[in-house]
Amino acid sequence: MLRDNGVWAAALQRPNAALVTNPIVRFTETGLVTADGVEHPVDVVVYATGFTAAEFLDPMEIRGASGQTIKEYWKGDAKAWGGIAVPDFPNFFILLGPNTNYVVHGSQHFMMECATEFAVEAIHQVLRRGIKGIEVKQEALDAFVERVDAENQRRAWGRPQISNWYKNRFGRVSQVWPFSHREYWQLTHDVDFDSDFISH
Repeated sequence: MLRDNGVWAAALQRPNAALVTNPIVRFTETGLVTADGVEHPVDVVVYATGFTAAEFLDPMEIRGASGQTIKEYWKGDAKAWGGIAVPDFPNFFILLGPNTNYVVHGSQHFMMECATEFAVEAIHQVLRRGIKGIEVKQEALDAFVERVDAENQRRAWGRPQISNWYKNRFGRVSQVWPFSHREYWQLTHDVDFDSDFISH
């Protein structure tokens, strides 16, 4: 969300400013040329090419127990229980994974702390139970995603007619946690490791 006290918007209206949205086709010694053939003289170019927020863990190659990569499992639609755990990837825990960002409120540090505390408890469960690994069940992930998707669709950023970077190429909001901090804390602390997770 862009917050502006009027200064930024007013700067775009100044006589020595122009908002150019045509693609850049080449740089020259004194500026740059856009697709419409206009050369724009500039003193400084800040080359900010954007980001691929929906491409979680890119460009890492992470393989699960079955040998498939997490990219193959996700097929472009990143989903993780609590933004942390993915079926077929035992003992693998993500910080700031899918659906753990906030839109206008909240703290990313809090989300990371909750995910870290969950990971530590999951490791504790592995050690306490004398097992080799633990992974979330597909049914638990599906239930989580269904709940998050339903709430995101109720928000302005999740409406079908809205286009934004919160959505992946399938139109699913894969970035945003639509609930409160308290609900994320409860999700990551009141975990049923016996019904929602598989022990190996």
